[in-house]
Amino acid sequence: MKSIMHIFTRINTIQKRFNNLFYNKQQRNKLNNKSFKDVLKNKVQQKQNGIKLDISPAAQNKQAAAAQGPRYAEFIKEAAAKYNIPGNLIKAVIKQESGFNPQAVSSKGAQGLMQLMPDTARKLHVKNAFSPRENIMGGSNYLGQLLTSYKGDTVKALAAYNAGPEALDGGAVPDFPETQNYIKKVLQNYMKYNGVDN
Repeated sequence: MKSIMHIFTRINTIQKRFNNLFYNKQQRNKLNNKSFKDVLKNKVQQKQNGIKLDISPAAQNKQAAAAQGPRYAEFIKEAAAKYNIPGNLIKAVIKQESGFNPQAVSSKGAQGLMQLMPDTARKLHVKNAFSPRENIMGGSNYLGQLLTSYKGDTVKALAAYNAGPEALDGGAVPDFPETQNYIKKVLQNYMKYNGVDN
């Protein structure tokens, strides 16, 4: 009997150490009621699914959305062929715009995977901006139009996608920190998807 109690005490100690490694105080209090076996099983499952050991709600949402990226490969391929855009560029824009979250809504009201503004979505005949296929087709159509307008200049097209074509009225990429950072991040994503070290 004494040895069994010792084992339970030891398991409890290990569980608390485990929780201290991966959770904040509020999460630890909730998890102390779970068995060590359940917590460990959950961690192993997350590791196998390629999800990092950060389980904050924001991180979980971001990781879950990113894990869905491959689900949209068919739509990206379709849009790339239809609008003559590199599929990896579409993917890079989606990564930066929404992190592959089809339900994303920005503080300015942009919606879905490629963050279409409602007015832009209407002009592109996108009826449901939260539909992954509609959003990717609409956003790619818009990106293709911008690439044509700027004669294939990807940097200018991305600047216009982010800041609006009116921001490039003089033909130069605007010196907005947000837009400059956006271009940099999208191009980094693009190179990564193309297997180019940056």
